[in-house]
Amino acid sequence: MTDQYHKIKKQVEASHNSNDHSEEFPSAQYIEVSHVKFLESAGARVVPIDYTLTVEELKKRLREVNGLYIPGDSETLVHHGNLEFTNSVKTALLWAQTHNEENNSHFPIMGVSYGFLSMIRS
Repeated sequence: MTDQYHKIKKQVEASHNSNDHSEEFPSAQYIEVSHVKFLESAGARVVPIDYTLTVEELKKRLREVNGLYIPGDSETLVHHGNLEFTNSVKTALLWAQTHNEENNSHFPIMGVSYGFLSMIRS
C-alpha cells in the first residue's frame, strides 16, 4: 500500500492548491487539509476511500486499512438525500461490526459533525 499511499498523499496535497478536485478524487471528493493534518498529528496515514465504490470494492478497501474517519464538512452529503453516501457509511459500519466480532479485533470508526450524523442515519 506504500505506492498507493504516496499517490494519494500527492493528490491530497494537490487538492489543497486547487479549487478543481475532479481529477484528484472521483465525484469531486476531497479531504480538507485540516482533517488530514489532525489525523497525521496522531500518527495516522490518511488513505481516502471513495464512497461511490461498489459494496465489494468498499469492503476490500476496508480490509486494507485499520480504521475509518468520516469527516463532517459536507452538509450536502447528509441533508440532501445522498443515499449513496449513507449506504456506504452503513456498509462500513456493518462490515466493522462483523469484522470485530469474527476476528475478535478492533476496527475503529470515528465520525465528526455531519460524519457522525451520517453514522446515526445509517
